[in-house]
Amino acid sequence: MAEEELNRVIRHAADHLITDIAHFSRLHLRELDEQFGFPLDMKKVGSAGSTDLLETKCAVLANYYESDIDGNDLSDEINLFRSG
Repeated sequence: MAEEELNRVIRHAADHLITDIAHFSRLHLRELDEQFGFPLDMKKVGSAGSTDLLETKCAVLANYYESDIDGNDLSDEINLFRSG
């Protein structure tokens, strides 16, 4: 029961993070997707390719926003979302 609640909270937090990034970058979503190969849509993230590819995309995004995003944490959170 507690594990389900934790997974729900993590999914909710990850969704809010992506939503906030998307809102902030609304005018540049296509550019971000092309530049990072990283979709800012949780449905697309949930069905994205391999874990290695996801980790690479998260690392590229984190390198660009290094003071704001930890690529390892982001890929871990997305993988939790994908497996739930």
